[in-house]
Amino acid sequence: MRWTFPLTHSMVVRITNARDLARAVITVKEKKHTGSCYVKPVDVRMLQEKGILIDLIEECTTKWKPAPLLLGFQYHSEHSSASMHEIMERRNDRVKEFYSRAGLTMGTFPSIRK
Repeated sequence: MRWTFPLTHSMVVRITNARDLARAVITVKEKKHTGSCYVKPVDVRMLQEKGILIDLIEECTTKWKPAPLLLGFQYHSEHSSASMHEIMERRNDRVKEFYSRAGLTMGTFPSIRK
């Protein structure tokens, strides 16, 4: 956990249902730069027996609503040097959906090529 999310003084890590891995959720919250409220940039939970689901949540969107990017990983203990593998099924669709929810489509940026 420490390697994945380097802790800062304004960060809070909460683990719910730690004794039951099927229902365990790790929530990371950090304080906004402009105020005293906390935002939730990351949620981590078990997906299946050896799967992990990570929600990366972007608060600053053009639609003023948080937009999650869902990333799935599978744990393979037999591969000691690279035991975490990203689940690639529907990955591009999830990324496109994230950009759509965030309001960051190609039509919103001015073209730099003339």
